[in-house]
Amino acid sequence: MPKSRIELNSASESITISLPGWLIELMDDVCASKDYTRSTFCKRAVKKALLLSKTNDIAFFENMLTDNGNPVLMENNKKIKK
Repeated sequence: MPKSRIELNSASESITISLPGWLIELMDDVCASKDYTRSTFCKRAVKKALLLSKTNDIAFFENMLTDNGNPVLMENNKKIKK
């Protein structure tokens, strides 16, 4: 039987990526306007890309956003107890 919720590991790991210069310039412009670090920008971008990749997978949303069929309210990535 599958787990009712995905267990997320909160430990961080470092990665190195190479991007074209023009993409880095665009990223740096956004970072400056939003007061983000490159790391924060990349984490947000990866999370958004992963979420968008799951938009057609209703089971993903049911699994992540419900607790035994009841909606889970989140604030700052933590469950809000009701």
